[in-house]
Amino acid sequence: MKTPSSVPLSLQVEASFNFTSALAKVRSAQSPVFSPDGDEIAFLSDLTGLPQIWSTPLSGGWARMITALDDPIRRFAWSPDGHRFIFELAAGGGMRTQLYLIRADGTGLRRLTEGDETTNQLGLWHPSGRKISFSSNHGDPAHLHTYWLDLKSREYERIAKNKGLGHLTDFHQGRGTALLYRMDERTDSNLYHIDLNTGEERCFTPHLSPGIFPKALFASSSNQIYFISNQEREYTAFAQVNLDHEDAWCTPQYLVTRENANLVDFVLSS
Repeated sequence: MKTPSSVPLSLQVEASFNFTSALAKVRSAQSPVFSPDGDEIAFLSDLTGLPQIWSTPLSGGWARMITALDDPIRRFAWSPDGHRFIFELAAGGGMRTQLYLIRADGTGLRRLTEGDETTNQLGLWHPSGRKISFSSNHGDPAHLHTYWLDLKSREYERIAKNKGLGHLTDFHQGRGTALLYRMDERTDSNLYHIDLNTGEERCFTPHLSPGIFPKALFASSSNQIYFISNQEREYTAFAQVNLDHEDAWCTPQYLVTRENANLVDFVLSS
């Protein structure tokens, strides 16, 4: 029995084929978020050319388009009752992003922030659903301070003054406290525990620059804070501090580490 000799494979690409144009047509879906009742998943997709909000039922079926705007959406968040979305829109694809409110059925679009010359970055919904946190250079072009925005009155209430930029990463309604990410320089950041009633701040990531601490969350059933940290490390890892231990506030306990790899994100079960 003879084994067939190998035949060189020649691939030819049509002269009219443009790789750059073909690559630009590749669509994506990202930033999936469960609805508060767990029945749907909303996500960003550029299926129509620009990133817009879509939603699909977990039971199956076609995804439905929530927004159909002429500018890209960068971030979005479900309201606590699942009836609305807040989203961050980049007009013309630029940096001067604005915040908008829309119903989950795609109706009732309303702009919340004022001034096309300001930059506004989405933060968190307040559990009451009556206001959101966000960061803005409103009134101070050089810095992005952290505010509450009342959705009915559209009034601003400053939460924290930032040297560079900052935003809330979590909110604890029972204690009236929040966690604030603050970046004073491009290569250095810190995390703070804030009493929203008194405005008192406490940094729990003191370190020698540079430092990376992009995310922090309260534990749901204890006085612990979980966060991403590279304090005393080259790579970011999963860490915690305990609010009950005053002497351990500034000393992270690393729970999960991996050599030659950075922790990018994490979620906590409810």
